[in-house]
Amino acid sequence: MRALLCIIGLFALAVALPVAARYFPGYVLLVLPSHRVELSLSFAVILLAAGFVLTYILLRAWGLTVGMPARAQAFRREQRRLQAQRSFQQALIAFFEGRYGRAERAARESLEAGEAPGLCLAIAARSAHEQKHFQLRDDYLQQIPDLLEAEGQFALIDDPKSLDVLAFKRKSLSLHWESMFTRSTFRTPQFARQGEILRRVAQLVDRGVIRSTVAEHFGTINAANLKRAHALLESGTSRGKIVLEGF
Repeated sequence: MRALLCIIGLFALAVALPVAARYFPGYVLLVLPSHRVELSLSFAVILLAAGFVLTYILLRAWGLTVGMPARAQAFRREQRRLQAQRSFQQALIAFFEGRYGRAERAARESLEAGEAPGLCLAIAARSAHEQKHFQLRDDYLQQIPDLLEAEGQFALIDDPKSLDVLAFKRKSLSLHWESMFTRSTFRTPQFARQGEILRRVAQLVDRGVIRSTVAEHFGTINAANLKRAHALLESGTSRGKIVLEGF
């Protein structure tokens, strides 16, 4: 639309100048110390317009040249941000697919780029745990206090082998454990909430919003199938959950 208006304006100017030159046959007199220059009014207007356009082009080119380093830096930052987002998405996909090695690497890359550091740290630590890299898992967990805001909260659903709670003291951070059986075991006031959550999850599964992470079904529970399942887990190549049922 803007380009169309510019073209229309140029055509209008091309028509207006000859008409103005015909009906307004004036002139412009420039008096210099050693010369006198007499120009027709239409030619003077054309020179002024051309000078304005040339000045605008030069100033625009100068501004683009001066701002090029800043734009290059902004472009590189944007590329790093997009790469960090892609790494974060890859980490999520790989984690839920059970490809924990790839999830840990992608989460670490995204964490180093500063993309969703809390979630990346959680994915990296959990992925390391699933691969039985417990020292690496604990190294990730020790970074948690640095990411949390003062007086923040941190929740766990697993039992880490080690967690230095003294590191949480300086920021007055609080720890919370969540267990799916707490409400039913101790009949807490929120006991009915457990059923609501399960019904909601069932609805989402039926609608296809949530998909099961079951990847392998090894049949009945017996010694051979147990050995087969453990061998797959220990290989570090398993994807999703392995199911055995019945005897």
